[in-house]
Amino acid sequence: MIQDSASLERPSSRVDNSLDYSPAIESPLLRTKLHPPHATATLLTRPRLTEQLTQHPNGSLILLSAPAGFGKTTLVADWIRQQSAPAAWLTLDEQDNDPMLFWRYLIAALQVIDPRLGLHAQAALASLTRISLETAVTFLINDIATYVPADTPLILVLDDFHWIHDAAIHHSLNYLLQHQPPQLHLLILTRADPPLSLARLRVEGRLMELRAADLRLTLPEIGEFFNRVMALGIPDEAVSLLADRTEGWAAGLQLAALSLRQPGPVDSARRVYTFAGARQHVFAYLMEEVLYHQPEEVRQFLRETAVLGQFSASLCTAVTGQQDADRLLAQLAAANLFLTPLDDQGQWYRYHPLFAEMLRAGLDETAVQTCHRRAAHWYAEQQLLPDAIRHALAASDYDLLVRLLEQTYKTLLANGFLVSLQKWLAAVPNEFQTPRLRLAFAWARIYESGEADLQRTLTGIREQLTAMDGPLQGEILAVQAIYSSLYGQPEQSIEWAKQALGLIAPDDFLSLAAAYQALGNAYRYQGQLDGALDAYAQAVEQFKAMGDPFMAHLPIYRMAHIQILQGHLYQARQTYELVRQQAQAAGYEPLIMSGEVFGHLSDLYWEWNDLEQAAAFARQEIELAQTGRMLLALVDGYLKLAAVLAAQGDGTAAREHLALARETAVQLQSASVSAQVDMHCARHQLTGGDLATAAEWAEAYAHRRKSPACVLNVLMAQSADLLLARIWLLQGRTDTVLQFLDDIIPELTAVGRNRLLVEAHILQALAWDRKKDEANARKALLHALALAKPEGYMRVFIENGHPLAALLAEVRSFYPEYVPQLPRAMTE
Repeated sequence: MIQDSASLERPSSRVDNSLDYSPAIESPLLRTKLHPPHATATLLTRPRLTEQLTQHPNGSLILLSAPAGFGKTTLVADWIRQQSAPAAWLTLDEQDNDPMLFWRYLIAALQVIDPRLGLHAQAALASLTRISLETAVTFLINDIATYVPADTPLILVLDDFHWIHDAAIHHSLNYLLQHQPPQLHLLILTRADPPLSLARLRVEGRLMELRAADLRLTLPEIGEFFNRVMALGIPDEAVSLLADRTEGWAAGLQLAALSLRQPGPVDSARRVYTFAGARQHVFAYLMEEVLYHQPEEVRQFLRETAVLGQFSASLCTAVTGQQDADRLLAQLAAANLFLTPLDDQGQWYRYHPLFAEMLRAGLDETAVQTCHRRAAHWYAEQQLLPDAIRHALAASDYDLLVRLLEQTYKTLLANGFLVSLQKWLAAVPNEFQTPRLRLAFAWARIYESGEADLQRTLTGIREQLTAMDGPLQGEILAVQAIYSSLYGQPEQSIEWAKQALGLIAPDDFLSLAAAYQALGNAYRYQGQLDGALDAYAQAVEQFKAMGDPFMAHLPIYRMAHIQILQGHLYQARQTYELVRQQAQAAGYEPLIMSGEVFGHLSDLYWEWNDLEQAAAFARQEIELAQTGRMLLALVDGYLKLAAVLAAQGDGTAAREHLALARETAVQLQSASVSAQVDMHCARHQLTGGDLATAAEWAEAYAHRRKSPACVLNVLMAQSADLLLARIWLLQGRTDTVLQFLDDIIPELTAVGRNRLLVEAHILQALAWDRKKDEANARKALLHALALAKPEGYMRVFIENGHPLAALLAEVRSFYPEYVPQLPRAMTE
């Protein structure tokens, strides 16, 4: 056939780090996409082209870009069979435009060669955690560099890449090309140039291109095919005419050979002269000639199975009703009717794309939908859920589509099919939408959308349900509780989470984990840190029960954040390191890193005045939040980076990031988040010497802080109270500050907010110093140092300025190693 196309002193017993880091159970992949088509007896070898492919440079991209039927696939499949180097193959289709699915397939292709390749990235993509694609690709690059010897080429073929139009996939593949290990040789087979950095690769000498002009069969190749491979005995004149009529187009020549082999009243050489017209017309004419000689049973079988991208005898029987599908497939393969085997056992096949397109044109729309419907049922029985859903959608069988989505959306969520799930849910017409589908859409967008819109949607769903829908009511309440906890409504979140826990089915581990996480978030925001620790511990257990230890890291890291809030900085760092080390030992480090975690680590290094590290973690939080469209984490990252930039003296950049935080907060439609941005802006103004503007915020906050108009949660309000005290102190309201601190210090002590207690005692010391009361000033400062020194706090002293330096000098003898570091840090 012609080619076709630091150590801790007080480890917390509340934090369970004993996670089993094995990949979550995944939805199965079609293994037949991971193998090149097999060679047939009618293969024409093309040494002039295979030699060009062999001369590719290290770390290169080989692009074969030509219309359908030019033999790209068969050429490369023949070439890799001649290579001693390991080769991975992935055949793509339109359904692979989901970034998570694309990379899972690509990794699976590499693992055919070495199961270790891509394990880190594979596990990350299988988790519910919103890992950036660039992070996952980085894991893959590192695995290739680690496990593939430097002198061993690794070939990776992406066939039919023209189906891929998702921008995130193109961006992440560009990232791979930008950091391509020299061992990796990437081949892309496509009908059109992909939107990759081809110009840069050309300049760098890392791009080899084979296009239609290169792939056309030459006159000697055409003669060899017809007379040696196909044994048709065509004279040279007829060969030249075929070359002229087909312009060396492999698919047309293959069909011409099949047509010429059919019996007829005119000999094959004379029938060559009847071929005329444009390429597509030649193909249509030749196919009619070929199909004309097939029995009607075979023609109908071909048309009905043409709606399938790939197929087995079992699937063909389900779609066509013909019980002897295995016999028909063997018959078609023997006749070389553009049927390509996809595995060694001869169980899976596919048609040449042009052949399939022409066959489908012979079916009416009703027949096409019937075939898709039958295929959907078959795939559902095989638990190949994404394929079942795609065929149900193609069949416009919305009853079946709804049933499949309702039954599988949690499995799809757990396997990272967020993009595809949203697309499939959006494709369901309004009249077929159900409460459960709308709930599934809310799950899929849990970190993306504004609070108000989705809360209204979820409330509307609940209003449609009856008392008989208890578990579903509980699931909705769990999602509502998550939203409320994220957007500053802890009281409402606690109420909904507790109601949810009483309704959710005991085996619905995802919803139970969500409810416990919401409860932990709400307690944390209210300052009830012990209650938050208990709730997070329950969430960890639910994630373990559902077989997703990677999601279990999130509540563990939030438990570490509570350690930060309680002032146990080294303990928090140990928690992060222990989980990371366990993941590393199991081969899955650092899949557990998320945007929120980087934000917490930025907090740690900020307190230790390691501004470079704090900035690096804040930028990583921003990057992951942007990739995962997690607006809340994005606001947090902007605010943290703004503070570091201001501390580094770059006020302009700091203000730019504050503006970005405000713009993002507006998108969230959350008054609480906007209030947090206002507070951080006031802190920036105060640090920059703009007391007057900061005082405007202080006046407004003081007026509403104990009223219903205050939208800050307790956690944020406690920080805002100390900022208010700083502003009042600079305004000379010393007695007011001392009374205010006397009121809030017992509250902070009761809930264990040691970091804020350090700042409160510093402000107390400064206030007493203004009143010339040295004894009380020294007493308050020593309280602050007693809490700060064991944890290495630095930044909280620096932020309160030079007036503190003189006070520190007076207590230097109490902490001779620690105190001298603080004034030095203030002057750096």
